[in-house]
Amino acid sequence: MAAKTVKPKPPYPTDVSDEEWQFCRPYLELMTEEAPQREHSLRDVFNAVRYVVRAGCPWRMLPHDLPPWAIVYQQWQRWIKAGCLEAMA
Repeated sequence: MAAKTVKPKPPYPTDVSDEEWQFCRPYLELMTEEAPQREHSLRDVFNAVRYVVRAGCPWRMLPHDLPPWAIVYQQWQRWIKAGCLEAMA
């Protein structure tokens, strides 16, 4: 039986570019990327937040190829409480 090939997902128009991510990352890292409790990359979570903001959709309507809505919402709340977005602005 042939091995199943997985195609990388096409980016959403709201996904951060590499340059934007290099700027945003230091402000958003509340713990290291390698932290054992992290299941999804921080960049994927940030991209999901940007999707919600741009699309104006409810958290629960995130596409299934993005991290689960509850994880994205919880991280968003952590960033808000830590003042990450104000620092970035």
